[in-house]
Amino acid sequence: DDEYGSGEGDFPKNWAVQGLPLTIDVSIDLNPAINGFTLIGNPYNAPLDLGQVIDANPGMISDVVYIYDHLFNGDDEAFDDDVDIELTSGGYRAWNGFAGGLGGYTIAPFQAVLVESLEENAQLTIPASAVDEEGDPSFYSSGPEKGLLTFSARINDKQAATVHVSVGEDGTISSQSPKDIYAFYPIDYRTFVHLSLIPEQSGPAFALRHLPEQLNSAVELPLSFSSFTPGDEGLEQNQGSVEFVWSLNDAFPDTWEIYLKDHETGEKTDLRTQKTFTFFYGDDSYPEVAKPDMRKGEPFISLNHKVGVPDSRWSLQIHPMVTSATGPKELPREVVLSQNYPNPFNPSTTISYQLPERTEVRLEVFTMLGRQVAVLVNDAQPAGVHDVRFDASALSSGMYIYRLRAGDVVKTRKMLFIK
Repeated sequence: DDEYGSGEGDFPKNWAVQGLPLTIDVSIDLNPAINGFTLIGNPYNAPLDLGQVIDANPGMISDVVYIYDHLFNGDDEAFDDDVDIELTSGGYRAWNGFAGGLGGYTIAPFQAVLVESLEENAQLTIPASAVDEEGDPSFYSSGPEKGLLTFSARINDKQAATVHVSVGEDGTISSQSPKDIYAFYPIDYRTFVHLSLIPEQSGPAFALRHLPEQLNSAVELPLSFSSFTPGDEGLEQNQGSVEFVWSLNDAFPDTWEIYLKDHETGEKTDLRTQKTFTFFYGDDSYPEVAKPDMRKGEPFISLNHKVGVPDSRWSLQIHPMVTSATGPKELPREVVLSQNYPNPFNPSTTISYQLPERTEVRLEVFTMLGRQVAVLVNDAQPAGVHDVRFDASALSSGMYIYRLRAGDVVKTRKMLFIK
């Protein structure tokens, strides 16, 4: 940059290019590592359909694509009032073919996009046939299909972030789906919010989880919220009033109950009947969270949620309900004790059970030798689906038995705790 340090010519910059537009296929060497990321660009002077690029290179790159937007501030429609763009945090818009903040696979001429390699030493071919002359030439598409669930968080009415839930045939629960979208830190060095759906054990954190179309038992998605602001010694934990806002797509199954669980207070919010939740973040009661050191050039992606990090205060809980042939929701027909999720787990897991009627319930945990280590429920419970979180931090690794006694019915299952 010839103007660097001169005080002139700030970005963005424009330049003139002469020559004929490309009309041939283009080949690009990708990051040689499996799961490595490469920043590629649309080499054509017309919109490009990345879905066609993915189809033309089967098994070579992930179905998920990422575009960085310096003005991104979570879901654009989540909050009613306008936000000064100078107070936004920036972030990645992504698309998995079903949902995400990008809105679709079509990208603008010469737009940069981040892709993930699924093969070693791969060479990507961008076919000229993927050019979409009729496509939207804007920076990104604003298609309405964001996902079954769009969940946003904003601090002090300023910086915001969003996560999504989508469903499909290749959706998963306990393992990573090829449609899952990673949660990246923003690359702009300014105040930001980081919101992600985290695994119970070490592994990637996600901005979108892609679930199966059919759920046979309750699913819990731990939700991580954090916010940082630049300080004298790098990033510091932010504080202030946080507002959670969410919306359910019309396609969200009527037979699924969905809740926001606050594990600190035990409060459970029905996402169908309420639309917002507010709390204060950053006081002494809120645990310190790991932060990236952008001054040292550390990766700006939260791909390593470590075992040992304090449990998330929040989780999204989805309960599939039994339905009749005609469609209306019914109570469970019998006592059901579901397999805990996740399993194996560290250090906590969720146990779900169903009751056809109000009854006295006792839920206990035992070692394989029969020693009782926890009583999770010992009270009368109403009919319906219930979930209980079990924390094994004080216990040793190993196999445990959990037993449900509901009236005269007794059911048991095993679960594996691995530190």
